[in-house]
Amino acid sequence: MKPPDGPGQVHLSSFLCEGSWVEVKGARIFGRRGYPGLLDMATEGTVIFNNVEKLNKALGPLLFKLAVNGTYWSKARRLESKSKLKVILIAEERIAWLQSMLTDNAAQIKVPSLRVRKRLQAYDFPNNVRELFFLVDNAYRNMEPGGTITADLVWTAQSVKKLDIFRVNLFDIYPGLRRFLQSDWLERLNHGFTKYAFAAFVILLFIGPQTFSENFGLNLFWAWWWPGILLTYPIVGRFWCAICPFMIYGEVVQRWRVGQGAVLQKWPTKKLEAYGPWFLYILFFGILLWEELWVLENTAYLSSCLLLLITFGAMVGSWFFERRVWCRHLCPIGGMNGLYAKLALVEVRSQQGQCKASCNTFHCYKGGPEEGEGQETGGCPLYSHPASLKDNKNCVLCFTCLKACPHRTVQVNLRAPGLDFGFPFLFPIPGTRAASQHEPSLPELALLFLLLGAVFCHHLQDLVVQTGAPPNLLEDFAVHSGMAVAALLAPGIFVWLMDRLARGLSSLLYPDQVALILGNDFVDLGYSYLPLTWLASLAHYLKLGLVDAGQVLPTAARTAGYFAAAMAQWAPGVPGSAFAQEQLKALEESLPSLSASPDVVAFLQGVSLLLAAVFSLQMLTKLGGKAPFAWIHQAAIILLTWELWQLIL
Repeated sequence: MKPPDGPGQVHLSSFLCEGSWVEVKGARIFGRRGYPGLLDMATEGTVIFNNVEKLNKALGPLLFKLAVNGTYWSKARRLESKSKLKVILIAEERIAWLQSMLTDNAAQIKVPSLRVRKRLQAYDFPNNVRELFFLVDNAYRNMEPGGTITADLVWTAQSVKKLDIFRVNLFDIYPGLRRFLQSDWLERLNHGFTKYAFAAFVILLFIGPQTFSENFGLNLFWAWWWPGILLTYPIVGRFWCAICPFMIYGEVVQRWRVGQGAVLQKWPTKKLEAYGPWFLYILFFGILLWEELWVLENTAYLSSCLLLLITFGAMVGSWFFERRVWCRHLCPIGGMNGLYAKLALVEVRSQQGQCKASCNTFHCYKGGPEEGEGQETGGCPLYSHPASLKDNKNCVLCFTCLKACPHRTVQVNLRAPGLDFGFPFLFPIPGTRAASQHEPSLPELALLFLLLGAVFCHHLQDLVVQTGAPPNLLEDFAVHSGMAVAALLAPGIFVWLMDRLARGLSSLLYPDQVALILGNDFVDLGYSYLPLTWLASLAHYLKLGLVDAGQVLPTAARTAGYFAAAMAQWAPGVPGSAFAQEQLKALEESLPSLSASPDVVAFLQGVSLLLAAVFSLQMLTKLGGKAPFAWIHQAAIILLTWELWQLIL
C-alpha cells in the first residue's frame, strides 16, 4: 500500500479477494450503509477476484459491470461510483457472464493445459499457493524497471535431489578456481587478443590463397574449429559463446554507442521468443545451402563472408539493444551451441534457497555496483539468472553471475551428461530418473533435425552413387540445389511421418492407451535424436580433424610462400623476395605433419556412430516412456545410423 490521498483512501499495488471468502452481499467489497467497502477506499491498483465461480450468483452482474465499465453502486454513498482499479477475474469453471464480457475493456487469458507445461510439472511447489505468490513477487522484484515478467524470472527450476549424486561443485574441490574465474582473464583474452586475431584471420581469408590446401585460415576454420567445437560441447557446452569473436565486435559497438550517450533499448522479449528461433533456423538453413552449393570449405573469401555475416548480425543487434540479444535469440551458431550444451558435463547454477532468503539486489541478473565480495557488473549478458536455469541452453559460461554475487551462492558443477533431461544416460542407475528440466520447443527440434540433415547434405555425392544415379548429376546447379534442400529436410520429415504413422496405428490397436499415446508429444520425444545428431556431425568432421588438421604447419608455410610470391610480382625490385620464396618452400618441406591412417579414422567414425545409436536409444527410453509407439523411433534411430554408416565410412 501507498500513503492515502485523503481520509479513508489507500493506494493498492494488488489485493487478492478469494471468492469463497466473500460474504453473500459482498459488503466488504461494495460496502454497506455507513461503512465504505474496498472499492470506496482504494483509489488505484489491482484487485484480483479468485475463484469467482464460488461467489454468490447475485454478485456476478456487479462484478461484470465493474470489470467492463469500471463503475459500481456504492452502498455506503448510495450513488453510482467510478473505480480506477484494474480488475482481474479468475475462474476454474465456465461462467456465462464471464464469457460474454470480452470487449475492448476486457480480455480473456487462455491458460494452456497442465499437460504441456513441463516446468510446472517439474516443480513441486513446496508451500503450495504461498509458494506461487512468492514466485510471482520474487519475479516482480527481480524485473527491470519498466520491463515485463519473463519466464526467466519465475524460478521454477530446482535441483532434483535424487540427481544431486551426479553433481560435484568444483569450487569445493578446487577453491582457487573461484578466484581465477572472478578475475578479468576473459576480458583480457577477448579484447586483448581475440579481437585483433579475428580481424587478421578474416583479412587472411580475403586476400590469401583461396583453396583449402593452400590457405592456413581455411585449415584452421574447417579442420580445427569445427571438429574442436563439436568435441567441446559435451564438456563445456556454450563456452565458445563466451569467447566468440562475433559478439566481441558487438560489445565494441555497444561500448562506443554508450560512450556517445546512447540509451540502448530493452529486448522485445515476446517477439523475440515467438520469431527469433525461426529466424535462427532459416538463417542456418541458408548458410548450410550456401556452404554446400558454393563449396565454402574450399573458397576462402566466401568463408570470410560467412564470418562477417554473423559478425554483422551481432553488431546490428548490439547497436540497438542492450546485452547480447543476438547470442540468445538470433545467432545460428548460438542456437546450435545452446542445443548441444544440454548434454554438457559442466553447468553454472546457484543455491536457490540462499538466493531466495538472502538476496534482494539480483546483481547477477540486473547488474549493479560492487557489493561485498561481488564485483560491479552489467548483469548476465543473456538475461539469465542462475537460480532459474532449467538447462544449459541460455548459459554461456561467462561467469558474470559468479563475479557479481556477494553471497557466494553461484556454483560451477561437474555433472553427468543428460541431467537436463532428468536422465544421466551414462549412469542408468535404477531410481534416479526424474522429470525433465529442459524446455522443449518446436523450432529448436527443427534445428536439431536440420543439423542431422546437414550430415546427409555433406555427403550428397555419396548419396548419388548409392542410388545408382549418374555421378555427374550434381553438376547441374538446379538439381544440386534441390537435392541439398531435400537432404536438409529429409531426416526431420522422415521421423515425423514415422511418428504420425505409429501413433495412428497405436490408437487403433490400443484404444485404452490413447491418453498415453497423446501424452508423449513429438516435440518432447524428438530430443531423443540429439546424441545421434551430435555424434554423426562429429563423425563427419573427424576426417578433417584427423587427416587435414595435421597439415596446418606446411599449409601455413604455403600461405606465407603465396604472399612472398605476390610481393615478388607486385614489387619485383624488392631484394630478397626470390630468396624468401626458396626458404619458405624448403620450410614447407621440412615442417612436420600428422595424419591418421584411414583405418584409424574409419574406426573412430564407426565408434562415434555406434555410441550415437546407443545414447539416442537410451534417451528414447526416458523421453518415450512406455508409449506403445516408441518402437518406431527405435527403428528410425537404427535406420538413420545404418544409412550414416554407409555414407561416412
